[in-house]
Amino acid sequence: MPDILTPSDMHLYRHPAIQTHRPYAFDVDDDGRIWQGCNDGLYSHDPQTAHAQHIRPVALLDKPLLSVLHFHGEVITVHGAADHFTAFNPTTRAAAVHKVPGPNPIIWYGAKAADKLILFDRSDRGALLLYDAPDAKPRRIQNPWDHVGLASGHVIDDATIVMFKAEPAAVVLFDAASESFIDSIDCPIPDTSFTGMLHHDRRLYLADSTGGRLLVLDLNTKSWLDPIPTPDHKDVYGFIGASFQRGPTAYFCLSSYNHRSRIDHRTGKLIIPKDSGLGVDGRPHHFLDRFLVFDAPTRSFDYLTAPAQPDGYPLICYSLNTGDRIFIAGYVMPFDADGHPSGHPGDWLVWQNFSADAEPFDAARLTLPNMPDHIRAHSRSVPRSRGLYLAHDVHTPATTNAEQSAVDYPVADVNQLQRRLDRTDRTTYWRRLADLLAAGTDSDQHRARRVGRFIQQAVYYNPISEPKLDPLADLEAHDTRCGNSVQIALALFNAMSVKARESELQHHTVTEVFYDDAWHIQDSLIFGDTQPLIDDRVPSVEQLRADLYFADAMPQTCFVYHPEALRSADGFAILGYQFGDWGWYPFYSTYLGAEWDCPPTLPLTLPAQRLDDRTLRLRWAPSIRRAGGEIEYQLTLYHDRDLADPIDQITTTTTHHDIKPPPMTMIYYTVRAADDHRQLNPDTWYPHTRANAVLAPKDQYGWFGAI
Repeated sequence: MPDILTPSDMHLYRHPAIQTHRPYAFDVDDDGRIWQGCNDGLYSHDPQTAHAQHIRPVALLDKPLLSVLHFHGEVITVHGAADHFTAFNPTTRAAAVHKVPGPNPIIWYGAKAADKLILFDRSDRGALLLYDAPDAKPRRIQNPWDHVGLASGHVIDDATIVMFKAEPAAVVLFDAASESFIDSIDCPIPDTSFTGMLHHDRRLYLADSTGGRLLVLDLNTKSWLDPIPTPDHKDVYGFIGASFQRGPTAYFCLSSYNHRSRIDHRTGKLIIPKDSGLGVDGRPHHFLDRFLVFDAPTRSFDYLTAPAQPDGYPLICYSLNTGDRIFIAGYVMPFDADGHPSGHPGDWLVWQNFSADAEPFDAARLTLPNMPDHIRAHSRSVPRSRGLYLAHDVHTPATTNAEQSAVDYPVADVNQLQRRLDRTDRTTYWRRLADLLAAGTDSDQHRARRVGRFIQQAVYYNPISEPKLDPLADLEAHDTRCGNSVQIALALFNAMSVKARESELQHHTVTEVFYDDAWHIQDSLIFGDTQPLIDDRVPSVEQLRADLYFADAMPQTCFVYHPEALRSADGFAILGYQFGDWGWYPFYSTYLGAEWDCPPTLPLTLPAQRLDDRTLRLRWAPSIRRAGGEIEYQLTLYHDRDLADPIDQITTTTTHHDIKPPPMTMIYYTVRAADDHRQLNPDTWYPHTRANAVLAPKDQYGWFGAI
C-alpha cells in the first residue's frame, strides 16, 4: 500500500488575527517558521507553537507578495511587474529594496539551489537572475532556446531545476551549480500549460493545468509516454495547480477555474477570458479545499481534503515539503448567506503534518483579564463580510428584513483551547486553583465568597458565544454564560470538598452552597462575593422565591457596565441574540418566577447647553421601558469625580435640568431612570450614567460656552 497522507496525519491551525484573501507562495526560515503574504504585509507562523504574527514593513506597503523565499537569513519577497524585490530581516525588522536588472522585469516566483537564489523574470526579454546574496549583483542568464522568460522552476536534486515554457510547450532543464542550461524538450501537445509535477524514477509526471491529465516525460530517453487521465476533471475541478512531492507521491492543488493561466509578457497582467468568472460548478471560481493525490508506483489517485469548518470554506493552495515536514497554506473563506464560499477575506490557515506544542494550563499562572481589552479582542471575530445582525441557532426567530448570520466562538480559539486542554491534568489544575483561592479562609462561607468574587472577576458574561468545551477551558477563555460559570464553581467547590449543587431558575441558573447546616444561593456571575442577605444571612433559592422581589434591590453591574461591546470591523454595533444594553433583559425577580418585567433603559447623557451668562442646562436622552408607563429621573450633582461629595439631588420627569454653577467650576453628575417597579420593592436598584460639565467663558472657541 502506498504511504499517502490522510487528513488524520494533518493538523490545521487558524489565525483569526490575520484576515486575508488567498495567500501566495511561501517558504520556511532556518528556525522552521513559515513566511507568507498576500497584499497586506508578511504573515509568520511558528509551527512549533502555532503562534502567528502579521508584520507590515513600510517597504511592502500596497505590494503583492507573489512569492516569499528565505535566503541568507532574510525574507525575500517578489512583486510581479516591478523593478525590484524586497529583503526583510526578521531580527532587525529592517527592509531593503533591491533593483532588478532588465527592461521591464516580471517576477512571480523564485527558487533556491546550489546555495543560490534564482529569480525567474518571465517578461518578453526575461532571464534567470542568480544571486549569491540578497544584496549581491545578480548574474543574468538568458534561455538560449527562447527570448521569453521562464515563469518558475522545480528543484529535483541539489542543483537541477526543471522549468516549463509555454506557447509552444517545452520542458527546460537548468544546472544551478554550473549556471548553464542543459536541455529543452518540446512537448508533443504545443498548447499544454504545465503547473505542478512529480519526479520519480527519472520520469517527470507533469500536470496539464486544464487538460485533466498528467503528461509523462522519461528523462533518460527524452521521450514522452502515454498521458495519464486525472479523475473528476470538469466535475470537481477545472484547473490543476502547483504541487509538493512526498516520496513517489505528488499532491496537486486544485481550482474550480476552467481556463489556462496566461500572462501578457510585456505588462505582467493575466490574460483573462471573458467567460472566466465562473468555475466548473457554475459559481465564482476559487481554489478548492482539497489536493489531488497521485502515487506513481501504483498510478492511483486520491484526495487530501482539509477538515470542514463551521463558519467558512477551508481553501488550500500553496504547499511546501521541507524533508520531514509538510505545510499547506490557505485561508477560511467565510460562507455567504446561502452557505457558499463568499469571496470575502477570512482566517489565514496553515495545515501541517505534525502537531504544534501546546502548553498545559497551569492554575498558578491564571490571571484576571482586563475586561475592556478582553471584549475588544472579539472584534476580530466579526469581519466586515458578516452581517450586523447575529442570530443564535436556538433562540433567534427568523427575520424578514435583516441579514441574519449565526455566530459561534472563534474556531481557532476553540482549537487552541482544546490542544491545551488535552495536555492538562484537570484534577491537578482544579486542586491547585482551589488551594490558591482557599488560602487564609476559615469557613465554607468564606470560601464561597472567595469563589464568587473570583468568578465574577475572571470571566466575562458573554451573551454572544462561549467555547462550550469544558469548565476549565471556559475559565481560561474568560467567556461564559450562567451555566458555564456554575460548572466552574462546582469544580472549585468539589476541589475544596465543599458541598454544592446547581439550581435551575427561569432563564438562568445558579449554584447553591451548603454551609452552616443550610443551602445558600451563590450567583457568582451577577453578585460575586456580595450575595443577597435576609436577616444577615445568605438565603437559599427557595427563600428568595418566597420573597420574590427582594433581590431586585441587588446591583447587577455586570449587565450595565460590562455590556456586550462587540463591533464589526468597520465600527458598527452588532445586534441580535445578545443581552444588549440595560433595559432589554429583566429584573432579577423574573429569574425567580415573577412575571417578565424589564427596567428602563439608561438615560444617556447629552452635551450640556448654555442658556445665558449664568445658566447651564444638563441634558439626557429619554429612557424607554418595555412595559411602558411613566419614568422618573433622579439627577445628583457632585463636587468630585469619585461621587463622594454630593451637592444636590433632583427628581424630575423631564430630560433636562437647569443649574447656575459658578463660572469655570467642574460639575459632576449622575442620572438614573426609575419606574413603577418600586411599588414591588421600594429599594429596587437602578443604575446611573454619569457625566461632567463646565460653564466656560461665553466666547470659548468651539464649545458654545459649555463643556
